[in-house]
Amino acid sequence: MRGLGVDKSTVSRWFDGAVPSEVHLIALADYLEAEEPAALFRHPDDDWLARFFRERSQEEADRMKAMLEAAFPRKGHAA
Repeated sequence: MRGLGVDKSTVSRWFDGAVPSEVHLIALADYLEAEEPAALFRHPDDDWLARFFRERSQEEADRMKAMLEAAFPRKGHAA
C-alpha cells in the first residue's frame, strides 16, 4: 500500500483481522474515499444497508435500487 506508506506485512495483518491504528484507519478511509473510517472494519452482521437507506427519500431509494438491479441483474432475468 504505497499510497499509505505501510508495508505488506502490515496490510497482511489487516487481512488477518487486525484493526489498523487510528492513524492508519483515517489514512485508509481517506485513500478509499470512505465517509466513516469505522465502516471499513465493521462487523459482518452489522446492517449497514438498512442504515444507508433509512434517511433517503423514496425517490432516492428507487433510483438506487434501479441502479443496483441494472448493475447486478438476477440470473434468469433480462436487464
